[in-house]
Amino acid sequence: MVLSSQIGYILHSIGTVSSLLVLFCIMGFSDIDTKLANRIIICLIAAIALADLLSHIGEFYSAWNGGLKYSSSLCHSVIGFRLFARTFYAFTNLTIGFHLYRSLVQIKKSTCKFECYTWIAVSAMTTIFTLIYRGLGAISGVERKVCCNPGANILALNTI
Repeated sequence: MVLSSQIGYILHSIGTVSSLLVLFCIMGFSDIDTKLANRIIICLIAAIALADLLSHIGEFYSAWNGGLKYSSSLCHSVIGFRLFARTFYAFTNLTIGFHLYRSLVQIKKSTCKFECYTWIAVSAMTTIFTLIYRGLGAISGVERKVCCNPGANILALNTI
């Protein structure tokens, strides 16, 4: 096994366990005291942990399936999930910045309805961007690949 894959297994396993631990602690807080779990800081930490968990699972899954045939549909699925997880992580960070701005600068309290709309928008934007990546050829990949990584044949598309 390649050293980089071994390092990936170890680091992404630690990251996955840490993210799960944070999420389970927040679920425990919600069982003990719902007011504590509804505070914006706790919700933001949960959002970061969820996005981080998806990102680590995507990278761990990629390292686990490192020996896939590059033209296989499973390799394309691995690439698609990695792109989805990275995009979800990016939009989650943007959403957290928006929430902090809204709560600290505008001094507006977040409602459950607003939270649902926000996360629906994040999920929709993540899906749209993942489909754009697919349309640009990032999932089907490069002709002479070295491993199952996202990328397109045309340099301009790969840069986008």
